[in-house]
Amino acid sequence: MEFLIRNVRDLAIRSCDGNLPPHGTGRGAAKWRDALARGDLERTIIADAVDTALYHLLVQIDLGRLDVRVHMPGKGLVDLRENTYSAGMAGEYVGDGELIASCSEERYEFVDLVPDMPTFDEDEEDDDE
Repeated sequence: MEFLIRNVRDLAIRSCDGNLPPHGTGRGAAKWRDALARGDLERTIIADAVDTALYHLLVQIDLGRLDVRVHMPGKGLVDLRENTYSAGMAGEYVGDGELIASCSEERYEFVDLVPDMPTFDEDEEDDDE
C-alpha cells in the first residue's frame, strides 16, 4: 500500500499542487487560472486530479512495478501489462486526449498532463511493496 501512496497518490498531488493559481507553473496551470477566472476551478480540478492519479497508476503498470489483471466482458482475465500501445498505457491515456474524450461520460478538457517529474523514486527499495 505504501508503494501506491508514494508512487501514485503523492505524485498526483505534487502534479496538481504545481497547477494551483495564482502562481502555479505546472503543465495545467494556465488551464486552472482560466477556470478560476470563469468560476469553474473546482470542477476543473476534480477532473484533472482524477486524470493525473490514473496517469501515475498507469505509469507504474507500464514500468512493470504493478501486476494488474482485470476481468473484461467477453475477454476474460486480461493482464494490463500486455497492452499494445507504443507509448504504453500512460502515454495513450494522456496522449492527445482522444481516448478520454471518446470513452468518458464526464467532462474533459485536454491539457498535457505528463508531469515534469520522475514517475518513481529510484532510490526506493522494491521490498516496500
